[in-house]
Amino acid sequence: LAVPTELETATNHGVYIREDIEPTESGTHMYTPQPVSHFLQKPSVDTLRTHPSIKNNEAWIDTGVVIFLPKAASILYSLGDVDGILRCDTLDGIRERYSQTLVEDGPSHSSSITTHPTVSFANS
Repeated sequence: LAVPTELETATNHGVYIREDIEPTESGTHMYTPQPVSHFLQKPSVDTLRTHPSIKNNEAWIDTGVVIFLPKAASILYSLGDVDGILRCDTLDGIRERYSQTLVEDGPSHSSSITTHPTVSFANS
């Protein structure tokens, strides 16, 4: 998901280089998925001003928001399930692994484990 912004702001973000958006009959822009030809990472204002695809001193920056179709979202979600290959990368998976380590190695190793101030891996 991208949003338009002035060039000075775009220098602190990733910038999508994409096709023009055609105006609708009312004169406003209809924002629809557009092909991206390439991506600039934190470009300078001079780079943006001289790029042939940048128009009206406006660049489209990466928002960090990703949108998935329902089936793709379901597949990704299942990867973190109990038997999913990414289970160890979920909070529940980390808690389980931490608990297994304490059982297998004993509590003497707990002092070497770093905890995050807002996340507790103890029995919750």
